[in-house]
Amino acid sequence: MKRILIVGCPRSGTTLVQALVSKLSSVFTLRETHFMAKARRHRLICALDHVIGLSQKRVNNAFKYIVEDNNLEPYNCGIVLSVHSLVVKFDDLMIREAVRNEKNTWLEKSPEHLFYLNDFMKSLDNVKVVHILRDGRDVVASLNDAARKYDSWNNQNYGNVDKCVGYYNSCVLESIKYVGVDNHYFLNYNKLVEMPEKVLEELFMFLGEVMPSDILRVDSVGSGIIRADEGWKTEKSNVIEDTRLVKYNSLFGDREKKDIESKLIGFDELVRYVGC
Repeated sequence: MKRILIVGCPRSGTTLVQALVSKLSSVFTLRETHFMAKARRHRLICALDHVIGLSQKRVNNAFKYIVEDNNLEPYNCGIVLSVHSLVVKFDDLMIREAVRNEKNTWLEKSPEHLFYLNDFMKSLDNVKVVHILRDGRDVVASLNDAARKYDSWNNQNYGNVDKCVGYYNSCVLESIKYVGVDNHYFLNYNKLVEMPEKVLEELFMFLGEVMPSDILRVDSVGSGIIRADEGWKTEKSNVIEDTRLVKYNSLFGDREKKDIESKLIGFDELVRYVGC
C-alpha cells in the first residue's frame, strides 16, 4: 500500500493538490481528518503523549469523527496506548477503506499534520510527503479573509493579522526541517500557477505515478473531499487560477503591507533555500 500525506500552512493550496492527485484511479482519499489534532494533545505539548500516553476518549472520538464525517463502516480501534499504535491503527483504517474501494494508495490531507510528520514516518513504510509552499502574503490574506467571513476561522483568532503571519512562519520553519530528506517533495504554488503541466509532471514522477491526461480538466470535486460547512472551499477546487496578491492588495493598505512583509519569511528566499 502506498501512502501520501499533503501538508502545509492552511490556505496554501493543499485542497487543490489533493483534488489533482486524487484524479489517479489508484488513490483513495477522504475529507480532512484532522486526526492527530483530535487524537492527541495540542501540537505544542504533544511530546507528552510519548511520555504519559494518550487519552483513549480522544482517540475514540478521533476515529469516530473520521467514520461519521466520511460515511464509513464503524471501526473499532481497540485500546491504543502509544503514538506508534495510534498511527498504525489510522493506517489500518485507511488501508481497509482503500482496499474496499479497490485502490492501492491512500491519500490524507490535513495541513496541520505537518507538525506530526515524524510520528507518521517512524511508524509507517512507503510514505511520501508533499509540502505545499505558497507566498506568505497570499496565505496571510486568505487566512484573514476567511476569519472575516467564517466563525470557525475567526474563533481561531485569524482575524488577528499577526497571528496569521506567525502561523505561516511556523509552518514554513517546520517544513524546511525536511529539506533533503528522502520521500519529501516541495511544491512551489507560484510555479504551479505559472507552469501547471511541468510542475504536475514532476509531482507525479515523485509519487511514482503517470500523470493523468485529463489532469487540468475542470471537475466538480464535491462532497468527496469538501464538507458542507467548508464554505471557503469551492466544488471546483481543482481549478488552477492565478489569484496571486489579488486578495492581499484588496484587504490591506500600504502601511499594513509594509508591517506584514517586515515580519513574513520572504517567499523568494524560501524557495531558493528549498530549491523548488
